[in-house]
Amino acid sequence: MLFFVLVLTGISATAQRPAAGEPASSRNGYWMPNHDTIRVFLVFAEVVGDPGDDMGGEPDSRWPRGKMPVNADEYFDVAVPANGEFRSRMTRFFEQASFGQYIMLGDYYPKLAQIPYAELKGNGDENIYNWLEAQPGDDLITASGLHFTGPDFDRWTAGSGYAMKKVKAPDGLVDFILIMWRVNTKITRKDNSGSVNMSALNKPIKGMNGFMDRSRFVSRHSAGGGIIQHEYSHSLYGGNNFHTGGRGAGNATFMHAMGGFGNLSSYGSNSGTWNAWDRHRMGWKSPKKDFYISGTCVSTGKEINLDLAYRQPLDCPGMEFYLDDFIDSGDALRIELPYVQTDNPDAKRQYLWIENHQIRPGNEDHSTRMSRGVYAYVQVGKDDTASFDGPGLYTAPLNAFGHFDLDVDAENQAVGIRGNRANAFTGLHLSMIPAWNSIEPNVRTNNKGDTIETVPLTIFREESVYPKSVKVGIVQMGPSEFVFDTHPALGTVHDAFTEGAVIEVGKNPGPTPVYTWESRGSNSVAPFTEPRRDDNRTIYLNGIRIALLEQKPDGRMRIRLDWEADPLEGVQRWCGRIVALENVELAPGAELVLDLGYSPQKPVNPIRVRGEWVFSDTTTLEMRQGASILGDEGSWLVLRAGSRMLLGPGSQLNLGANGRLVLEEGSVLEFAEGSGFSLGDKASIQVKGGVILDHGAVVKLGEGIKIKAKGGQMPDWCKKK
Repeated sequence: MLFFVLVLTGISATAQRPAAGEPASSRNGYWMPNHDTIRVFLVFAEVVGDPGDDMGGEPDSRWPRGKMPVNADEYFDVAVPANGEFRSRMTRFFEQASFGQYIMLGDYYPKLAQIPYAELKGNGDENIYNWLEAQPGDDLITASGLHFTGPDFDRWTAGSGYAMKKVKAPDGLVDFILIMWRVNTKITRKDNSGSVNMSALNKPIKGMNGFMDRSRFVSRHSAGGGIIQHEYSHSLYGGNNFHTGGRGAGNATFMHAMGGFGNLSSYGSNSGTWNAWDRHRMGWKSPKKDFYISGTCVSTGKEINLDLAYRQPLDCPGMEFYLDDFIDSGDALRIELPYVQTDNPDAKRQYLWIENHQIRPGNEDHSTRMSRGVYAYVQVGKDDTASFDGPGLYTAPLNAFGHFDLDVDAENQAVGIRGNRANAFTGLHLSMIPAWNSIEPNVRTNNKGDTIETVPLTIFREESVYPKSVKVGIVQMGPSEFVFDTHPALGTVHDAFTEGAVIEVGKNPGPTPVYTWESRGSNSVAPFTEPRRDDNRTIYLNGIRIALLEQKPDGRMRIRLDWEADPLEGVQRWCGRIVALENVELAPGAELVLDLGYSPQKPVNPIRVRGEWVFSDTTTLEMRQGASILGDEGSWLVLRAGSRMLLGPGSQLNLGANGRLVLEEGSVLEFAEGSGFSLGDKASIQVKGGVILDHGAVVKLGEGIKIKAKGGQMPDWCKKK
């Protein structure tokens, strides 16, 4: 597996806006067209005498020093083959992603450009242009006989603005030049690193006027397919703010680096394939379909629209549908998560996506070491195809193994998972590179090494833990469970949801909104001290229920969608700022525990807990008008670690017979006027230093209620009992 270090020049951190007055859409492509056919002119080069040239002399090197790479013809198909089976990864990638609607061809100049280090100008682009111009003749003929001059590499006219409709006509500019360096430390000392410029360049060469778009890369072993695909995709999507799936350059939606996958996946992703958001954004819809986001109704066999609002009726009896393999079919489900803008109208909208990945031979998909099944993620913002603003890292994977308050060992880059630290709403998971308070205090220095600032109790961007081992309880996860080495962020066999899984509140993870806290795109820069205006800091409960009923032998997953979640079962540990706008039911014997989440959810202002600084907030559960917690027989409600529960007017807390209400030290249960509280027969209340505040609730207590208090505060109706 290759680690990509992105050095993007010519791209602003926030993508440029379209030209005023013109219709803009991501489905036009940002700078380059994203439909029809494009051809790339590829040049291989090296810097002679580069002080960083310590590779290329190995006998088995794919790119020997002073010679062309042995795989020079493997980057692009030159033309569409008669059988339609593309052999190069780059061409195959975009052909599959677009259902054949976008064909990226290319060819290379068959001579190695060798530029002396002493003559290198800047990143070397200018040297290559001059070198090409100095080649004999009036034209440059590629390895397969294509001409630099003329229409072979000039099919499109450079646009005057971003995201505009593209004109398919020559304009005297070569559409795209790609310079691949074996070594060039003026660009980077890293391997598989590069950049792209999304703008035209006037530079006369061999009768052509310049280039519509251009890029350069360093790939010491000629293994740069992944980084080329990534950087070129910026010309289709926009700037660094379209990085997702890993930690890339630019500001991020979350303080933690989220793994996952996407066409612009970055360092730390578990796959470089595209996702359903990518296809929707680009307008790459299967020609066999009527809808961008759809599946097949089980009962009718017809395609159904699966781009849904909460509680939207599904045009399918029984609400059961098939999702076929996403890569082949484009099948997917998207549900806009409800209530996100209830308290903050500026909060970015959030959407739950699920896709079925069967990882079939010949498909550009996840690693074959990952499990076949359903992959789920939450999209935050990036839902306006005419907008190119907003931070990157906008997809947050849901990991089927569950979300927890991980035990993080920053020094040894290790994480541990304990079952009693399950945290479905605000916890961390195997697909994350967690932000962690591992440097205390942070010290900022100037270019002389002098300390200019000391910043205590703050998590900076560079304070991330890249896990290289995972322990579950006392058992160490083995190499066979990982995609690459033992790094969980790069994928594990546990990431996918498989037959029998259910995604709903009460399961880990659940289909709830995710916390956001925009983080800086640069290291050594203090984080934002407050959430941004459009960040979300509330977990809104909902009734979404997605059940994976059956994995068919042909790869289809049979799924049932409901809008009423099952009653909560077992022990449920909830952490975060939680709001209920509808009923929550507890099954017999279920235990709902409101507890402090230990996973960092903000980079500043931690609270002190048992001698430890915890970068999260006290858990609160607010019951709004019409919402209720309805407990069946023997159900428990426990408030722990200073948690607070507020029952607003018109809300209810009802625990059944033999139920138990427990308030531990520092916790608060508050009843607003007009709320309701009831306990069934033989239930109990235990106040262990907590507080019950009653401002006018309607209280109903059954027979044989037991009340125990040790410290704390209780209303009169408790004392009378």
